[in-house]
Amino acid sequence: DAARSALGIAREALCGLTSASLHRRKGQDVLIDALGRLDTSGLTGPLVWLLAGEGPESAALAAKARAVAGVEIRLVGQLTPIEQALAAADIFCLPSRKEGLGVALLEAMAAGLPVVASAVGGMREAVVDGESGLLVPPEDPQALAEALGVLLCAPERRAQLGNAARARVRAEFDVARMCSRTEELYVRLVRADR
Repeated sequence: DAARSALGIAREALCGLTSASLHRRKGQDVLIDALGRLDTSGLTGPLVWLLAGEGPESAALAAKARAVAGVEIRLVGQLTPIEQALAAADIFCLPSRKEGLGVALLEAMAAGLPVVASAVGGMREAVVDGESGLLVPPEDPQALAEALGVLLCAPERRAQLGNAARARVRAEFDVARMCSRTEELYVRLVRADR
């Protein structure tokens, strides 16, 4: 409640979050298209979507967002620390066209948020589709709208995926574990080279 109050989000609203630099490769334009296609009739309250980040696409995304009816899309700039926005959100989406590991996605999963992401790069490894989040094809606003719609209308499913996401990050993407696995890989590569 405190996080929502600080961000000016009503208690009864559903809150979505995307945290990424505002560059074309991050796909926020695809998300805005998806939000424009979203059937909001089954939602339990108004939908507010926070686009956190800065970058060269800011003006174009703001113009695109103004044309969407039925969803309040806010470009909120860089939010530091991001924990307040994560605490306020009900769902997280990273619709990237290209992505390495997707650290923002891992942060959202660690916070227990249900996630929807493009099936690109390391996000395919981070999210087990249907188990710890939902993956959609990149640059497919219709598939993205459908995935978001499923979760926004189902609080129990959001809770289930959010809990599984948190457990997956703790089990597979803990810093010590990742460092250990990277070291093991280097040792195997050096030994194989010999």
